[in-house]
Amino acid sequence: MISSQFARFAFTGVIGFLVDAGFLMLLKGPLGYFGGRACSFFLAVSVTWIFNRYLTFHNFKSEKSLFREYLHYFSLAMTGGLVNYFVYTIFIINFLSCRTYPVLAVAAGSIAGMLCNYAALKYVLFVHKK
Repeated sequence: MISSQFARFAFTGVIGFLVDAGFLMLLKGPLGYFGGRACSFFLAVSVTWIFNRYLTFHNFKSEKSLFREYLHYFSLAMTGGLVNYFVYTIFIINFLSCRTYPVLAVAAGSIAGMLCNYAALKYVLFVHKK
């Protein structure tokens, strides 16, 4: 059975995916597949921090200032982000359909990084009950 917290995390992930994929589609022309993805990923992480902070882990706190929490969140997201970007790169390089529709590679990467991020947030950042 899926916990309500994980369901909220998945919902937040969908929002992050839409931000990531949407901005990639806007930026891939001027910045290319990889530069565009770096920018879209940064925006998606920023949006998911807000949703995870106020929705997914609303009953927990990090005991850090807002700025330090964001920096810690971003550094933890980089672990899942590295997995995400690695899978994205493999799909872009190996599958013509993903070069035509890079959103497919974004989806594959997002799924791969999701569990890494959830564990990091649940067990490292948002660990203290409010």
